[in-house]
Amino acid sequence: MNYLKVNLTVRLDENKVSEKKFTKLATRVFDVFSNLSNYMSSEQKMGFVIHSRTIEINISKVENGSCYKKLKKSLKLIEKYIKSDDLQKLGSVYCSHSDKEILVFAFHNIIYLSDIVVGKGKNKVQHIMNLKGKEVMFNIDEGIDENLIESTVVVAHFIT
Repeated sequence: MNYLKVNLTVRLDENKVSEKKFTKLATRVFDVFSNLSNYMSSEQKMGFVIHSRTIEINISKVENGSCYKKLKKSLKLIEKYIKSDDLQKLGSVYCSHSDKEILVFAFHNIIYLSDIVVGKGKNKVQHIMNLKGKEVMFNIDEGIDENLIESTVVVAHFIT
């Protein structure tokens, strides 16, 4: 059985979203995932902190074809309220079907999804995509580290 494991911590800009609006927004984000089947996991948690405008999601859901679409929908709901003048790593999404981890970043109020894929000739390629579908690919060396991944996300922001 295929599943998605979503692990995100998102802090929204207190100046852009009031407490009342934040509560409604967090509830809408949680509702997106609530009707998906849980995957066997010892811990599932979704929560929010009103004072700091933080939404936390740590869940595993059965991938039934719509789970990834629902993830993108929930990220689109919060994208314009993110506080992200500097690059922030929001978390990751693991997809069991492709055995791939997708890192989630925010930079200048745009959310980016980044993963490493094997390109032509067995070389590694970093694939970066924003929620509007614009994407950039970079050939990378074998010894890629997190700092390089973050740097290429910033470069992708200015290219797309």
